[in-house]
Amino acid sequence: MLKALGREIPFEDNLSMRKGKMLETLGFDEFIRIYFDNIQVLHKNKYANGIDKYNYFKSINGEGTLVGSTIDGWFVNTQGEAELLEINIVTI
Repeated sequence: MLKALGREIPFEDNLSMRKGKMLETLGFDEFIRIYFDNIQVLHKNKYANGIDKYNYFKSINGEGTLVGSTIDGWFVNTQGEAELLEINIVTI
């Protein structure tokens, strides 16, 4: 709607995007706090111009419809295995 009116909010100023980034950072911090003993290396994925570059589709609860998701990072556990990390913030 704002774009149609010529009043588009730049990505940097988009409050919901900033809120999402802050929640994602909080999610990483909590993940590290909880699983610290099982992490050897943790890498956060970088974004180019605010666009997620690591997207994939997955099925949730065995449904036939695929849902878009983002790989937020990856880590190496204490057994030397690499694992993908998807941060999900659940609000109540």
